[in-house]
Amino acid sequence: MPETRPYDSLRAKGEDRKQRILAVAQRLLTRNGWRNTTLAQIAGEAGVSPAGLLHHFESKEQLLHAVLDVRDADDDAHADRAGDLISEIAAVADRVIVFVDGALTQQLEGETLTEHELVTAMNTSAKPLVRPAA
Repeated sequence: MPETRPYDSLRAKGEDRKQRILAVAQRLLTRNGWRNTTLAQIAGEAGVSPAGLLHHFESKEQLLHAVLDVRDADDDAHADRAGDLISEIAAVADRVIVFVDGALTQQLEGETLTEHELVTAMNTSAKPLVRPAA
């Protein structure tokens, strides 16, 4: 039986942590915006220390770029560039419905969204974040 090297399992745990940080960062940045979200908030909700977060991402800007890369990859995965434009528009509408359903579920589970948060999220659901100018 092949022996699992400890380094491989540590690397897998680190990648899981990194993905958790990215998911939390995307949610908080979408909800609160760039200026109203701190690395400490992201680290706390992701269950890591601020130093642990900085191990994976050197700065808030680098974390934002990683979040945007994940979002862009998701957009590309859902885009059929050779397909019919009308069906693509319908697919976007379906994604918005899934988003609204998720937001309503959050409200029912006690994680209430303010009207401003819901409107902001709906207005930016296709591209919730904008890359800062270089």
